[in-house]
Amino acid sequence: MNKIFRKIQAKLFKNIKDNNLKAKISNFFGKILIDKKMAIKYDTQNELFKYYYGNNLVKCDEKPDFNYSYAQKIKRIENIFFHNYTPKTNDVILDIGAGDGSELLIFQRKIDKFGKIISIEASKNSFRKLDIVTKENNYKNCININLALSNYRGKIYMEETDYFIVNRVNSESKGYEIEAITFDELIMNLQIEKIDYLKINIEGSEFDMIDGMHESIGKIKNIAISCHDFLFENDNRILNKVESFLIKNNFRIVKRKTGSKIIDSWIYGYNNN
Repeated sequence: MNKIFRKIQAKLFKNIKDNNLKAKISNFFGKILIDKKMAIKYDTQNELFKYYYGNNLVKCDEKPDFNYSYAQKIKRIENIFFHNYTPKTNDVILDIGAGDGSELLIFQRKIDKFGKIISIEASKNSFRKLDIVTKENNYKNCININLALSNYRGKIYMEETDYFIVNRVNSESKGYEIEAITFDELIMNLQIEKIDYLKINIEGSEFDMIDGMHESIGKIKNIAISCHDFLFENDNRILNKVESFLIKNNFRIVKRKTGSKIIDSWIYGYNNN
């Protein structure tokens, strides 16, 4: 069905240059074919298409897509992120690799205004969108930080592509320069005393990040971390390191075998100490 919608949209937009018109067309078909609660508008100032669910801005994108479904997004997030633990009122959520902010509304509805969300995103482009979503929705309990987490403090490089899932940081001067610090330094700087739920999804950088979180691991109650071994030649290199680290620090481990390499790349842990 997605392929059919993409073909329809490609034909409709083939000769249309006006982004406001594209937004109106996407909005019309999206409400009819996907979800009447969704709305798509074009932000001329930021040159982004904005996706709304009810009164809330869900995400921003450079391209229009009337096939986007926030209801389906919720199902995917709950299936993957919340497989082992679902955040609740008053929780402190630390989201490493927060992306474009399209998960913020889901997190907000779980913790309500009494909790806190700290979003870390290395990509400048994704961070800009994350910040727009946060400010437009007036999320006062959110802190957004644009930096990378690694096993040292210093400079690192961000390589971005049109396919965000393979965006990654590197030390090989590929892409643009960004700041990197360790997880322990981040927690110390923010004076975080507890983390009820930690989500990590940083496209392969999990391997190095683990080396920088020895002092603060005891503050984490629940963790969901994607081990992107499927992006590299060494199968289970990241997963094995993450699993050993969590077990060493008294976490109970939960893994999945669904047959999906993306879903099964996630490992979950909880610490009852």
